[in-house]
Order: sequence, then structure tokens, then C-alpha cells
Amino acid sequence: MNNLNNVRFFDLLPPSLKQDSDAIATSNALDSQFNTILNNIGKVLVFVNIDNLGGDILDTLAIDIHVDYYDSALPNYIKRSWVKNSLKSHFYKGTVGYIDNLVSEIFGYGEVVEWWRYGGKRCHFKVETTNIKITEELVNKFNLALNSAKNIRSKLDSVDLILSANLDINYGFRFQTGEIVTIRQIG
Repeated sequence: MNNLNNVRFFDLLPPSLKQDSDAIATSNALDSQFNTILNNIGKVLVFVNIDNLGGDILDTLAIDIHVDYYDSALPNYIKRSWVKNSLKSHFYKGTVGYIDNLVSEIFGYGEVVEWWRYGGKRCHFKVETTNIKITEELVNKFNLALNSAKNIRSKLDSVDLILSANLDINYGFRFQTGEIVTIRQIG
């Protein structure tokens, strides 16, 4: 099997054209152009090479493939994830699973709690996370992304930061047993 880097168009010519000066000149010109294309083909393999792309190229690509919510100020790892999943996300947009993925991408970890699990109003939900590194700026970016991802009828009640701690708590009990004797005086 031939390697494309080693193929010459002159070698592909039938014997009757190997003596023709026009065919030889054409094959040499094609070799030159073909080698230029082969040397630059890695530059156009954008999706294959997405993990190595810089922020500016990710920004341009996001606009080109219509990523619903995109902020060029986000870290590159989030940009890459959104660009990679943009086509798939259009199919799942508006579902709890999609919002859950959005929570995970922006906050690191967390979950969507639907209205019936916490006694909220119908079609409402809240987000709970235990990531202590979230900031107001990150919550605002989440809200912008959420508005393009959720159903119009769904409403976000809150983004709750859940903190917990393991504490050593000592309990003490006092237990007393005995018999009650009642003495009465007669007479």
C-alpha cells in the first residue's frame, strides 16, 4: 500500500503518457500542489485536534457552529467541552439531564433539584452544589447559560451552596433506676 507522502503523479501515469511533455509537466505541478495540501492538512482537522486549540480559535469555532451560550471569558476547558458537545446539546436542550451537565461544567459538581423534591412550585427547580469555590460571577454566568438551555416555563428558584462538617459531638445520658415506696401513717 502506498503512503500519500510518497506518491508521485508521474508514477500513476500510464506508459503511453510518460513520454508526453504536457503530462509530465502537469504531474509535476500536481505533485507540488498535492504536497502543499498534505503538509497543511493537520491545520484543518479542527475537531480532531480540539484539545490542542487555543482560546481564540475556540471562540471562532463556537460562533461558527452556533454554541447556544458562549462566553469567551470562560476557561478553555469549559469552552472545549461546549464546542465538543454543541451538536448533541441541541437534542437534549431543556431536559433535566442537560441542565445537570451545565451545572457540572460550570460549578464542577452539583445537582438539579426539581420542585416536587423540595416542595416548590410546579415547574420550578433549584441547584445545589457543595463547591465552595463558586463566586457571584460564576453564578451570573450560570444564569445566562441557563436561560438559553432551559425550557421557557421552567424557573430557577435558587442556587444553594450546601456546606457540611463532621464534628465530634459527645452525648451524655443519665439513667436512674429504683423502686418507689409510699409510707402512710395510720391512726
